[in-house]
Amino acid sequence: MNEDTRTREELIAELARLRERLADAGERIDLLESSRPAEASRAAELEQDLRLASVLADAAVDGTDLRDVSRVLAREIQRVFDSHSVNLYVISPDGSELEMLNIGLTPGIMNAAERILKIKIPLIRVPRSNESTLWRVIEGRETKVWNTPEEVAAILQEFAEHAPESVARLRDGTSAIVRHTIKVMALGCAVHIPLYARGQAVGLLAVASREQIPEEDIARIEAISTHVAGILSSARIEQDWRAERDRADSYMEAAPGFMLVLDTEGRVQSISRVGCEILGLPEESILGLDWAESFIPERYREGGRQRIFEILREGLDDVFDGHALTARGETRLVRWRTTAMKDASGVVTGLFATGTDLTRVVESEERALRARRRYRALVEHSSDLTVVLDATGVFTYVSPSAAQILGFAPPELLGKPAGGFVHPDDSALFADAFADASSQPGVSRSNAMRVRTKDGSWVLLEGRANLQLSNPDVEGMVLNLRDVTERVRLERSMESSARRFRALIEHSHELMLVLGDDLMIRYASPSCSRELGYSMDALAGLNIEEIVHAEDLDRSLFRPTGSPGIPFGVKMRLRTEDRRWVPYDVTVAELLDDPAVRGFIVNAIRACEHAEI
Repeated sequence: MNEDTRTREELIAELARLRERLADAGERIDLLESSRPAEASRAAELEQDLRLASVLADAAVDGTDLRDVSRVLAREIQRVFDSHSVNLYVISPDGSELEMLNIGLTPGIMNAAERILKIKIPLIRVPRSNESTLWRVIEGRETKVWNTPEEVAAILQEFAEHAPESVARLRDGTSAIVRHTIKVMALGCAVHIPLYARGQAVGLLAVASREQIPEEDIARIEAISTHVAGILSSARIEQDWRAERDRADSYMEAAPGFMLVLDTEGRVQSISRVGCEILGLPEESILGLDWAESFIPERYREGGRQRIFEILREGLDDVFDGHALTARGETRLVRWRTTAMKDASGVVTGLFATGTDLTRVVESEERALRARRRYRALVEHSSDLTVVLDATGVFTYVSPSAAQILGFAPPELLGKPAGGFVHPDDSALFADAFADASSQPGVSRSNAMRVRTKDGSWVLLEGRANLQLSNPDVEGMVLNLRDVTERVRLERSMESSARRFRALIEHSHELMLVLGDDLMIRYASPSCSRELGYSMDALAGLNIEEIVHAEDLDRSLFRPTGSPGIPFGVKMRLRTEDRRWVPYDVTVAELLDDPAVRGFIVNAIRACEHAEI
């Protein structure tokens, strides 16, 4: 057996030369046919061989599906050796099975059988085994001739055992179909030729006949088998390549990221859907373009081009940040992970790159950085005190305002427990507040407690605590504190003054009324109830006209005076609850523009202790 070790390109070239010889041989064939019968026979064989060479060349060049190639080859060999039955077996991609891709039927009949009987190709799969006749022939690497009907029947029996269940519809049993085949075809001889290409087994060519196959026919079939092996090998390589390309295309289409394939000239060979979306162009507008020239911004173009060709030249794997120019003129920052693609011999054939669009990430980081800087500037220049405590209550950050509020520079407090600066009477409050805030992350609570200053005095700090242990920028409890010592002192002073004022009002014999601009009584001092006998609720619902004698009511006193706050004195008789009239010395002050009053203040003292009307 001759093994074909030529490359596919060499095989195509040689078969093309054979095709050219076919035309030149035409004239010689005509001459030979007119001479002796033996010469005429040789002429016919030459014509058949050259025609077969032309078919083989077409099959090699077309690179069609492996199944179709095998059918073409089997059909043409069958045409040359019309008295023989020809079958082709191909080894499966994983090498575990021998697949029969044709059964000597025409494509039309085979397609009808597949459609009607639901027979799938390969029709027969013979597992790799030392017990298998076919596998022993392949591994023996030599042509095997079977010369008796019994030997052929045994081989057919082996075939039938590997037929799928669908074939059972065509027969009543394995033995029946074997007997029927031998009877109808009267097969008495078979030749099995192992097919090898480039040192690898690719299949087996099986030829069967009713009579003994002549030695010269076997020699011709063996010669043809070398071409068949090369074509099958090339078809398998082509088929595997197409399948791999289709898988790659499918992956590129479904890939969630930016994927790119460049050839050795830096031109785009493939790009993922996400890549097209980022660039803003359809795939057909991108393929074939020079990547650096078309999609790297001009200011980065030369450096990007050098990086690409360095990877291709050195066969490197690399990770770097680059720039991509979109159809809208936007520049995107992309982190590329690249690898040089190589063939089986280690020659670089292109560059494969996956990219992550960092533009939004970088923009977000820059915004976050600006926000942190702004926040730090606010904290460092704020009059409020901001501190961060770790899980044990120790200072891990102190803002500069600590020097103004407590007298301590921030480094003097860092690493020290905050509880040591809290007033002893507030220690329990601090411990409870710290534990409460620690148990509820993200919840802000307000508290006030006294804190020792550097000179030993105490200031009252009020603020909120917020646990941010899970925040990598904080990893602690944030306290925003404000010195409220002076505010609380003023509040307490005002509260004391208010209490004194209320005491004076409540125990004074002088009547005090606050009237609105409609002269309705809005406030009456307790002395009004004691002097006039009205309940406080009753007074709040009266108009001043209802308790002032009509002859004494000077309405001009209850108008804007142009001199707000200046009292005007008059004498008025006020009616008691029991309908007596009592004279009073009255002062009226207009405070319509005062937001706390928006009306008139009326003060009244009895004109005569016992004067009554």
